[in-house]
This record gives sequence, structure tokens and C-alpha cells, in this order.
Amino acid sequence: MIMEEIVKDVCYCFDLTPTQLHFKVRGYAISHPRQLAMYIMRKKARKPFTEIATYFGVDHTSVIHAKKAVEKRLLNKEYREKTNDLLKLYDMKCLEPKITITFFPFSMKVRQNVSRL
Repeated sequence: MIMEEIVKDVCYCFDLTPTQLHFKVRGYAISHPRQLAMYIMRKKARKPFTEIATYFGVDHTSVIHAKKAVEKRLLNKEYREKTNDLLKLYDMKCLEPKITITFFPFSMKVRQNVSRL
């Protein structure tokens, strides 16, 4: 099953065992890899929130929170670099922050004249 493969790969990257990932521990060393595994299961395996929640023994809202938390962390360049190898394993592209650059081809004087028309 793909869920077990994802858990094994995440555990390998973070030097954990699959049983540790299922612990009800809230520390970052365990919860972060667990959230990342939930995120990959949701995005790549396209598993529903309830199925992922049942697999980890949590409520489906925990899976929703995990998805949002990982997406927010992926906006950080350092975090993307750390998890890039794991995400490449599942052919997932890291989220790049959306930067909008606006160029004004006219000077402000011209823009003021145009706005008066």
C-alpha cells in the first residue's frame, strides 16, 4: 500500500521508525515528519482526509491542519531545501512563493496627466 511506503520514506529521511510516527507525541521532532507524511499522502496519493486520519489514529481536522502547516512551511526557502529530496522522490514540486513585480513604464508626471483625462 502506498501509505506505508510514504511512511517508510519519511521515517528514513528523519531517522525515525514507523511506530514512532504513530505516537501521540506533539514534539516537533515527531509531529513535523508526521505532518509531512500526511501532506504527501493527501497530495500525491490523493487519499481523503478521513482515510489518512484513520491511518494515523487522529481526527480529520488534524490532517487538514497538517496540510496547511506544511504548505505554509514550504514558503520558507530553507525548509524547501531540507524537504526537496523527499518531495522529488514523489515527483512533487516545491511551492514557490508568488512574487508580483509591477513595472510602471511611464513617469509619474505622465501618469498624473493621464489620470486627469
